[in-house]
Amino acid sequence: MLIMVDPRPSPSLANLLKIWGVETHDDIILDGYGRSLFGDPSVPVVVMYEDHAITAPLGQKMTFFPMARSLVPMTGVRESIEVLKLLETSSGSWGEMDLETLLSGKSVKYDEETDIKGPVIIAVTVALKQKEQTPEGKTKEKRVLVVIGDSDFVMNKHLQQGNPDFFMNSVNWLVEDEELISIRPRDQEQATIQPLSGRQLRFVMYTSIFAIPLVLLIVGGVVWWKRR
Repeated sequence: MLIMVDPRPSPSLANLLKIWGVETHDDIILDGYGRSLFGDPSVPVVVMYEDHAITAPLGQKMTFFPMARSLVPMTGVRESIEVLKLLETSSGSWGEMDLETLLSGKSVKYDEETDIKGPVIIAVTVALKQKEQTPEGKTKEKRVLVVIGDSDFVMNKHLQQGNPDFFMNSVNWLVEDEELISIRPRDQEQATIQPLSGRQLRFVMYTSIFAIPLVLLIVGGVVWWKRR
């Protein structure tokens, strides 16, 4: 199951994730890379990835997550549950806990007493260590969850860079179809016809009516004069 949790999810969702060893922080991630690249610190950027089947094909492609919350693997859960870090922000980020001030549009800064020091985790995978017997006699882990602290990254306007690949790779990993985990080719750019402005339309009309016939008349006159 793929679960995407934006800041401040319902308590029932937070409790469900705790059963599987994932805790959601009541924060919004702020990132210096996001400020530099997008002019918005609330868009954390990831360029370094864990060694995992989902993220390995991404290479150096950037992924970014507007208005994301941080996650953390819990301790003291069942030994059969394995929670692995999948995406992590840079050290220049933090989890801002003063959401009231942040969402009101006022400036905030890192508070070491209340905020969560970066790097912080944006996504994790959850699997069961218990092995399932396959028809071939081999064993494999049971994949349960991919949890991501943001859902906006899959909106149409954000489906660029590594975002679409990360999303589809997560889905394919969950359904155990790793042959489809890859970097997908870019869609071919389609040529578009831009509408002409009123000035441009008048220019085309006057050129067709006056300029072209005048040029033909001049050329014809020159040819006639030379043949006299």
